[in-house]
Amino acid sequence: MALAETAALLARAVLPLVLGLPGALVLGHALHQIRRGRRARNWPVVPGRIAERRLSPFPLVVPIARGTFSYAYRVENVEYVGRRIRFGSDLAFAIPDPARTWLGQAYPPGATVDVAYDPHDPADSVLRTGASPGTFAIAACAAAMLIAGALLAAIGV
Repeated sequence: MALAETAALLARAVLPLVLGLPGALVLGHALHQIRRGRRARNWPVVPGRIAERRLSPFPLVVPIARGTFSYAYRVENVEYVGRRIRFGSDLAFAIPDPARTWLGQAYPPGATVDVAYDPHDPADSVLRTGASPGTFAIAACAAAMLIAGALLAAIGV
């Protein structure tokens, strides 16, 4: 078999997997986060207090910021600390200035907030129920990768 034929055969076998497998994995994770966010809409809510919030640089090619965020809340006389604003990915943190402004205005340190918690596991909590808009964008991109991989496999390209 010639080298060109071997390379073409390998490309037909590998390219659908390179697109489809990561697409399936990321889509599965995103859908899981979306389901958790929807379930959280029915969780009980207790008052909490913002304990810490800050943005620090995250080393990538483009300048982005990573948020450190925590809040304290109490369920049945047990104190918990939560770190999740909402389920999924917050793409807003990819742009430092809007993220800093949003975090500072919405959640200043010491502010009182409503905390939704899982009644079966009170340590699992969230400030905003539902999934973040970024999670839906990630799910759409992952679905496109999965479909592209499946189409490439079906047509044998």
